[in-house]
Amino acid sequence: LGNVWLLIAFGLMIAVGAPIVEELAFRGLFFAALRKHGVGPVVSVVITAVAFALFHLEPARIGVLLSIGLVLGIVRWRTGSLGAAMVAHGVVNAPAAVFLVIGLPGVAP
Repeated sequence: LGNVWLLIAFGLMIAVGAPIVEELAFRGLFFAALRKHGVGPVVSVVITAVAFALFHLEPARIGVLLSIGLVLGIVRWRTGSLGAAMVAHGVVNAPAAVFLVIGLPGVAP
């Protein structure tokens, strides 16, 4: 039973915690700093997406992570809302969290 609670806690960290922390860092602080220093919104989206993809240290998924980072950056830019990017990120991470908790073999976040 203890392992179940650990899996649930880990799943929540993937689905909720990581999106909050990563969006604060990449689409919050980094994006805002770039914009404050006169970098245009499109370039800011691209730079933060590349940083986001590289941050994960997963060369096999770099293309997917870059694509996700671009979409999340566009959400942040177009809505003006960091919360919207956090929710979108949570939606992206949720399936991996669910699969982790229910234990489908071969599926990792």
